[in-house]
Amino acid sequence: EPDKTGFEQSFQIIQGKIQRGEIEKAVPIVFSRSTTKPAAEDVAGALLKMLSLPMELHVYGYWDEGHGILGATPEVLFHRKSMVVQTMALAGSMPKEEIETRTPLLKDPKEMREHELVVNDLMARLKPLGWLKKHDTEVLELPTLFHLKTKFEVSGCAKRDPELVRLLHPTPALGVSPRAYGFQWMRELS
Repeated sequence: EPDKTGFEQSFQIIQGKIQRGEIEKAVPIVFSRSTTKPAAEDVAGALLKMLSLPMELHVYGYWDEGHGILGATPEVLFHRKSMVVQTMALAGSMPKEEIETRTPLLKDPKEMREHELVVNDLMARLKPLGWLKKHDTEVLELPTLFHLKTKFEVSGCAKRDPELVRLLHPTPALGVSPRAYGFQWMRELS
């Protein structure tokens, strides 16, 4: 199990920084490691299950000599086709079981504010790269969650892929806003 006490302490530190106006948003980092070594058939079963996931989820992972990580995410840092780069803001979520009791995502002020932080950050980073097109924000439905999603497309982007990785990662969806505050301090939490 993840360290819940450590997570709570990290959460309180982040809340203090938000209340003091140092940051607007941050995502605490939590790691968990299994003490059980999965058998080859367990890994194969997980991979087979991942192949049947909806196409909105992208399978990722690394596995070598009995250890690694496997997962699926709806996020794509970027996709390039020649000088056209596509990316997305994906922030603001709601578990499906809460749909009857919560404000819809597109009308929820907290979730929309969180999403707009990511949208504004990406727009500022993408605008100098070429002609920027921002799509309307939509709700992405996944097996257990709804997410707010805004797609972007930049035409005429001459940046190389490693430069784009450094420019875009991590977005405030996974890091901190404003980005200039840095995120090294979050790595040191808990």
